[in-house]
Amino acid sequence: MVDHTQEIWALSGDGHTIYARCPKYFAAILHVVLNGWSISKADANSNAQLAVAFTNGGYSIDSVVLSQPEKYVEVIDGLNEFLVNLAYIVLRKYRNARLIHCAAYENKGEAHLIVAQKNQGKSTLIYQKVCSGDQVLADDLLIWLPKTAEFVCLGLPLRMRRPVLGLDGQAADPESFFAGNGIAYSKSGVFSIAPYGHRVLLDHIWQIKRDYVPVKIPIYKAAQTLNNFLIGPEFSEKRKDKVN
Repeated sequence: MVDHTQEIWALSGDGHTIYARCPKYFAAILHVVLNGWSISKADANSNAQLAVAFTNGGYSIDSVVLSQPEKYVEVIDGLNEFLVNLAYIVLRKYRNARLIHCAAYENKGEAHLIVAQKNQGKSTLIYQKVCSGDQVLADDLLIWLPKTAEFVCLGLPLRMRRPVLGLDGQAADPESFFAGNGIAYSKSGVFSIAPYGHRVLLDHIWQIKRDYVPVKIPIYKAAQTLNNFLIGPEFSEKRKDKVN
């Protein structure tokens, strides 16, 4: 029988620590998918900012940036909510930081950032890049520090729709992903994914507008383009002092 007992865990990286209350197996999943994060047992009295509970046959995800818990039937969907909330909470650790909805990769020492609306092929393109040997900086979310022009990687895994196909159109190795019914997350160590806290300066910015073809954005339009894809501060603002 699966033990759903909640324990407190410390998720640490880049000089910051986030406390999460979740079952031991969920912490093990985080260890499997996160890159550059240290996950260790914490003092039971630590104030958790994130919580995962299994109740009534499903998963309840709560955090200090949520007004009320979100509920999911499948653990992988709960993991998805947890990782998004983790990004929102981490963002608050950096002064004057912004969160960008984008993909990014590094090729031959140059950082490429890709913006696009949903379902325009960002994840597919970044998967092609990592399969070709490039390093992934972000699959979906990236921290931007405008004052220093730096970008901070979150160490989140690739998130792919199932079935995950390789460049040859064949199904990807199932051992490379932690998969649910609809989406799959890459396991750490399988692909080259920049760890949490890795910083880069932007060299190129691309936007996918139509036909799934990236178009290069002139550098003088970089800030304007990035501002169009910022995650609103209302998502990362603190709504309560502790999780339920």
